[in-house]
Amino acid sequence: MGAVHAKQRGRNDNFDEREQEEDLQDLNLKTKARVDRVSFNGIKRTKATLLNYIVSPLFKADNFEEVIKTTHEVRTHLQKLGVFKKIAVDIETSRGENSSQHGYEVTFHVNETSWVSANFSTVASNNEAMVVVGGTLPNLFGRAESLRGEYTIGTKRTNNMGFTFSKPFLTKYDPVGSASIFRNDSDWPVSGYKLRDTGFMFDLGLTANSQIKHNLQYELDWRQLFPSNKYAAFEVREDAGHKLKSAVRHICMYDQRDSPIFPTKGSMMRTMLEYSGLGGNINFLKGELGMQWNVPIFKDVVFQVGYNVGHMYKWDESHTVADNFYLGGPLDVRGFEFRSLGPQKDGDFVGGSTYYAGSLHIYSPLPFKPGEGGFGDLFRTHLWINAGNCGDFTGKGGDNHFETVRVAAGLGVAFMLANIARAEINYCFPIRTFTGDVKVDGIQIGVGLNFL
Repeated sequence: MGAVHAKQRGRNDNFDEREQEEDLQDLNLKTKARVDRVSFNGIKRTKATLLNYIVSPLFKADNFEEVIKTTHEVRTHLQKLGVFKKIAVDIETSRGENSSQHGYEVTFHVNETSWVSANFSTVASNNEAMVVVGGTLPNLFGRAESLRGEYTIGTKRTNNMGFTFSKPFLTKYDPVGSASIFRNDSDWPVSGYKLRDTGFMFDLGLTANSQIKHNLQYELDWRQLFPSNKYAAFEVREDAGHKLKSAVRHICMYDQRDSPIFPTKGSMMRTMLEYSGLGGNINFLKGELGMQWNVPIFKDVVFQVGYNVGHMYKWDESHTVADNFYLGGPLDVRGFEFRSLGPQKDGDFVGGSTYYAGSLHIYSPLPFKPGEGGFGDLFRTHLWINAGNCGDFTGKGGDNHFETVRVAAGLGVAFMLANIARAEINYCFPIRTFTGDVKVDGIQIGVGLNFL
């Protein structure tokens, strides 16, 4: 086992790795090698216990290829902590009394983040633009802990406020624990209600490998539901008032796509299982499954299949309309207005206990590929067809929900927003609709994080 050292940064320390990479090109990567020492330049607040744990895999390398590969993995791990603004690496032949015959010294040159940071940004979620004002205290106690506060104002009268404390743990599966308090105000005029959620949530994130991640959550939510107006449906007014939701939740994400926004190959699967009833007065068991497959069919042309399904099992009438599934809109079943596909009561869309939706897409670059290799790579054209249904399907008494599946097709342009979200402008052709559906026969615009 080698040693880990922290050093002050000197004037001649090199933050540019290009020269080092050129020196390594002619080396035999299978040459026997080991790491004798790991050093850090620029450490001020970060604790040695955290650094020792992260760099420990370096001391297991037994050839130069493993040293290079493990160094890259350690650097990536350090970057994910969010406590360093910049990280560069030097690998040099080990010198000194305790140096071994094939030993090397790895030095990480780092710049730690400041004590406090603030941000002002815009995000998109559920086809709504939001302004986010927030601040963070990173690396609070020197072990990558952080305290973050945010206030969000949405264009559709959505207001969110919350504080989150998070901390990574030094053990297998790189667990990250967080505790949050929140207050979220949302307005759903199409469903006839307003909702205020106030509570706290505990989350434990586990990384099984680079493709599989788990989240275990507990949420306690004081829920206040108000009718939007005096004409709201009886089902909405019946659920109005105060309720307490106490729920546990498991989320699993398997993602082998080469890009989350415009993948060209790979698949994704996401599962969510939630049980509400650990105290409180809202009881249900809810599960969701989302899947996606991407197959390249020609150069730069990708065929994509997506499918989402969800079901809520309810054994009493304690749940509310806010717990139901909703469907329709530019993020799932395009060609219909947001939340406008499914059961209605007195003109309000009240959702259902089951939904399913599927889509087929063909993605390609813009015609003639303008801006290829640059700005043009942020855009894709696509042809699509999607279908879905939502309701309280019992399967009894001739309840054939496949007879009421809605279908729409269209074409459009999608473009990437900051590599975390995307926007679509589509021209829609509703193919199969039913009385009461609010269809979009023409242009529809969608902005969000997750699209079907």
